[in-house]
Amino acid sequence: MKKNILLIATTIFAAVVLMNSCNKPLGKCDEFFEKGCVTTEDYTPVCGCNDKTYANKSLAECAGVEYVNGSCI
Repeated sequence: MKKNILLIATTIFAAVVLMNSCNKPLGKCDEFFEKGCVTTEDYTPVCGCNDKTYANKSLAECAGVEYVNGSCI
């Protein structure tokens, strides 16, 4: 009985961890815009590791955050 409860608890824990994991990069996530940073005006969304969608990679790079292609969900 105790083994079954432990197995169920472990399975639930693993499922919660996997559901909350994402493919966002680890790294610099504090947003800090540099003065005079040049950006483009195109709209090709990227998702920053801070869970913020940036209009394009140049804005994310100027914010100083790691990102992946595509908007955040």
